[in-house]
Amino acid sequence: MTQWVSGQVFGVVDHRHSTPSTMRMAGRALARMEKTHFIGSGLEDALPELKGPARLSGAEAIIEIQEQRSQVGETKIYHVTAVGIRYR
Repeated sequence: MTQWVSGQVFGVVDHRHSTPSTMRMAGRALARMEKTHFIGSGLEDALPELKGPARLSGAEAIIEIQEQRSQVGETKIYHVTAVGIRYR
């Protein structure tokens, strides 16, 4: 899933198409979701949880999304981290 940032729009960026000199790190965003009864979470569920803190840190987009999944009994745990960036 890739959403491009344009003007005031906040999104997820495929940083392979941007040069590192055009962006700087604004912060790190974390999301942790737990669901029971063997129901899992995905990136679509976590994106709003990542974008909120990233916006508060002044980020215009998030990159380097890393996902981790684990399970304890019937509880599925989904942990996502991302780096918030600002364009120069």
